[in-house]
Amino acid sequence: MDKLVVEELNKTIRVLSFLQIREKALREDLLFSLHNYSSVPEDDVSWIGPVKRLEHEILFLCVDAYSLHRGISKKKSLFSKVIKNKGKEFLKVDDSETWSFESINLRVISSEGTREGTSEEIADHLEASNKMAFEDRKALKEEVGLTSHQHSDMDDWMEALVDKNLMEKLNIYRKEGAHRFDSLDYLERELQIIRPEGLEARLDVVAEVLERYQSCLQKILIYTTSVAHEGISKCDLRYDSLLRIKQWKELQVMFDNYWQNWS
Repeated sequence: MDKLVVEELNKTIRVLSFLQIREKALREDLLFSLHNYSSVPEDDVSWIGPVKRLEHEILFLCVDAYSLHRGISKKKSLFSKVIKNKGKEFLKVDDSETWSFESINLRVISSEGTREGTSEEIADHLEASNKMAFEDRKALKEEVGLTSHQHSDMDDWMEALVDKNLMEKLNIYRKEGAHRFDSLDYLERELQIIRPEGLEARLDVVAEVLERYQSCLQKILIYTTSVAHEGISKCDLRYDSLLRIKQWKELQVMFDNYWQNWS
């Protein structure tokens, strides 16, 4: 596959994975809220600000997730600029060899114990392994790939990639966060708080949309190039708040001072 096409897919997967990291981090905060907020007395207002801030972050995530959907599927998008223009490349299954003599160490069990495989045995094993890998890629192509390079067929493929009802829900959530310009009705909602259960429903929709796109694009990369790309991992990027980092540093100083006094 064309290197520029591969890079566009990789770049989109990286953005998807970053949004997934945000979703998981916000879900952790929300689960804490779900386990604790319901038991807070009505006159305890200390929770209002933090829960409202979490609500804002989740609404912004809905805006970004919907924007990503548009960036993948609509005009001037990954679909229209890359997939449609390079449709024939997305129909090809990579037939290069996955395994080579250098990447395999074959040992054979015999009545006398184990021994190194002969050249003929290694060649047979390689042939079988490469055939199996190719069949796996073909199966991925059948699962998520384009059926033809005709534009009408590609439009149908794109339309079926993410459930319409799911996107309609995400669009409704997006409007809550984005359509505030010259709209007092939307701004007046700042005086209300979305219950944690409602925020969980929003995160569930975001998570499903991101996972569907992420899974599909990764599988396309695998069957066309035999190379997977997972994007940004949580190990590479911790999506935390500055306040939490500040509090942790303050605790570190406090513990350091405590141990110094005892040493």
